[in-house]
Amino acid sequence: AFEISSLGKRVLLIDADTYGPSIAPALGVTEPGPGILAALRLARQGRLDQVELTRLSHELSFEKHTLRFLPGVTTPMRWSDFDETAVNGLIEIARANFDAIVVDVAPSLEPGIYTPESSVSRNQASLGFIDAAELVLGLFAADATGVNRFLWDLRMVSFDYWPVANRVRSQALGMSPERQLKDAIYKLAHRELNHLFPEDSVATDTALQRAQPLLLAARNSKLREGI
Repeated sequence: AFEISSLGKRVLLIDADTYGPSIAPALGVTEPGPGILAALRLARQGRLDQVELTRLSHELSFEKHTLRFLPGVTTPMRWSDFDETAVNGLIEIARANFDAIVVDVAPSLEPGIYTPESSVSRNQASLGFIDAAELVLGLFAADATGVNRFLWDLRMVSFDYWPVANRVRSQALGMSPERQLKDAIYKLAHRELNHLFPEDSVATDTALQRAQPLLLAARNSKLREGI
């Protein structure tokens, strides 16, 4: 989101992870406010517009640029707020007012999980935003466990996506980890590996400690260059 914004684009960053939203603390937003829950409520009622979306989101300024950030849920029990009408309404208003919308969703994609209290699927948040997305990035940890979990998750995938390996390092996979990952994804998932992000714990730790994106906290890092 920050990289796209630095190109002069109008960007909205949305935290739609209903299991463990984490963008607000990662960016040092200590008072996130009602955020996405209020936006969804207004969208469901047909009352969400640019003014309300601006009011409910945070302006994050950096260098000569800004982006808007819509914080996630304040409690995991509010996943039922992500009904189809509300999600589609939020996306419609966002698309009308921004050049790019970056959405972080939970990795759980299993459909058909309901409770007696709600007609909304437990994973509707992820499924709804993915269904509306023009590009889906499927990130996975570049080690034996991460690849196995990724292949397991792909059983739930019926949409197009880009496989992206994260934290690529020889310590976990041995020599030529890039080649091993590309071969494994091609053989087991029948897909080309679109990109690989190198392990760079110094950069990520610095970003977390400063509550800043890599663009600001570690501009010249290997990971930032990879992004």
